[in-house]
Amino acid sequence: MNDGHFDGLSHGENGDIDEFSVDAILGSIASDDGNAKDEKKSEKKDDEAHRVSDRSQKNDKGSKIPVAHRAKEGGREEVRAVSDDPDKKLKKKKKKSSKKGLPGWAGGLIIAAISLFLAFSAIMFSCEIMGIGKEVFTGDKSVQIYVEEGTSVSEIASMLKENKVVISKNFFLLYLKVKKEGGNFNYGYHDFKQNMGYKQIIKALEQPAKKEDLEVTVPEGKSVDEIAEIMERKKVCLAEDFKAAALEDGYTSPLLDAVPKNDSRIHYRIEGYLFPDTYRFFENDDPKRVIQKMLNNTEEHYTDEMRQKTAELGYTTHEMMSMASVIELESCGYFKEMSSVSAVFWNRLNNWAPGQRLLQSDVTMNYPYGDGSYNTYENEGLPPGPLCNVTAQAMNAAVYPEEDFDYYFFVTDSKFRFYYNKTVSEHEKTIRSLKSKGLWLG
Repeated sequence: MNDGHFDGLSHGENGDIDEFSVDAILGSIASDDGNAKDEKKSEKKDDEAHRVSDRSQKNDKGSKIPVAHRAKEGGREEVRAVSDDPDKKLKKKKKKSSKKGLPGWAGGLIIAAISLFLAFSAIMFSCEIMGIGKEVFTGDKSVQIYVEEGTSVSEIASMLKENKVVISKNFFLLYLKVKKEGGNFNYGYHDFKQNMGYKQIIKALEQPAKKEDLEVTVPEGKSVDEIAEIMERKKVCLAEDFKAAALEDGYTSPLLDAVPKNDSRIHYRIEGYLFPDTYRFFENDDPKRVIQKMLNNTEEHYTDEMRQKTAELGYTTHEMMSMASVIELESCGYFKEMSSVSAVFWNRLNNWAPGQRLLQSDVTMNYPYGDGSYNTYENEGLPPGPLCNVTAQAMNAAVYPEEDFDYYFFVTDSKFRFYYNKTVSEHEKTIRSLKSKGLWLG
């Protein structure tokens, strides 16, 4: 072992370097160096003597011969004079470069900018991986993502990026590849925080997905406020949280695009668009997710054919949904009567004289919002918006009313049988008859 010493140095008995060996080596190095210097001096003198000999050549008249060099041109050799003064050294002219480089300060600025960018990227991705200070870049909101069965890891990374759970999709995928992760992700609903680090995100994706254990039935003809109470009773979410979410924007629904955004008469823009059905939700679910799920259901039931027919009739989908809500409530859930009830209201709206085109629907009198603007006994035309959620049958009846049905009045008895009349006098006679038989609802 050398124990840190250089090879070639001999050691004494006690492990110390032998003084004689050191002196000998140093002397040898000095001797070699001296010989080398003497040789260089000798070569230099010979070289000087050679140059003096060349410059000292004289012609017959005793003048010095100009220094010359040989050059080949066209296959023959020429001797060209370079200088008349042999003592002057010839200098080559340097060509000036036509290219101009960047000023020194510009290069420094570029380097500083690149350094700053790299430093910022390093900080950002360190936060990304560890989750420390990540909220500066992503926020710290809670996010729930649904991973369908068969979803690829790349698609999962895209969803995480869209929901600001990761900053860079590709960096996350690279991390998974390096760490050999991503093979144990589960499909279903997963909860995240936007400021999670990569290990926490991976752990969340590997957890068994949450199950929608709560079965909730939302009946037809219910308002947003009534649906909010149902959600609280079923422990899906608090009623106040549901109402607050109902006032927010940002939902994905082409039908909602037709709802006026600045109409002060409309309290909930989603009123009427929460489809009645049986759903499965989580306990303590996100009310916005619950609402979006119900909106998606409405979108599926308002068919493309219905949308096209609505446009042909000259109405918006929002106006048609408003009419559908009136039909829903007035029909009392009797689907077979809906197209006839629809025809009665369209007849009033389209055939009565201007100024008298009142729907005169009792169900519009007590809507709690809009300062009475929904009351169709006092306001012509359709109400500003739907009063409740509606079934597919009510939607269809609004778009396709009973044809050749020239009735303008109807009434139901206590057994929910429907009576239709063409004139006011006939309508009043029907009411008197029902009262006399004890069938009048009052």
